[in-house]
Amino acid sequence: MVVRTTIKSFLIGVNNLDVMGEVTMKYLFGIFLSLILVNGVYAKSVTVGTIVDGDTFFAEVSSDENPIGVYLVNVDAPELNGKCQSEKDLAITAKQRLEELLPAGSVVEVKNAKETGKRHKRIRGNVILSDGRDVGEILIKENLGHSFDGVHRYSWCK
Repeated sequence: MVVRTTIKSFLIGVNNLDVMGEVTMKYLFGIFLSLILVNGVYAKSVTVGTIVDGDTFFAEVSSDENPIGVYLVNVDAPELNGKCQSEKDLAITAKQRLEELLPAGSVVEVKNAKETGKRHKRIRGNVILSDGRDVGEILIKENLGHSFDGVHRYSWCK
């Protein structure tokens, strides 16, 4: 419904051409704003706080807000309360590696960030280090996580 409304707004804007043949700026701004609000996707710099596990940490977004959870969207790390001992052991290693990559107080960028959660605000996105590397991709290359499509989770227990 919202996407249909956005497309309709765009078509109205295109049909509202001024004398010079250019699309009126207010319609372009409206389209841009609509697309941002529909997708809720953006980039955000955050200050790392506490590491929760191999793919989650708390961060401060601004000094006047409580820390919020940040989830690495592209990686599925083993769970600390996993189904078998090998998953639990690997989860500890993944958490320790994330602590090395994201020391408390460091500032990282969360690209393709999308806010989720109704009661507790959270951000899901790609976490990018100051040198441009994607944290999720690092964990995957080091076999401390598997590529995650948002739906299918990997079984860590054999």
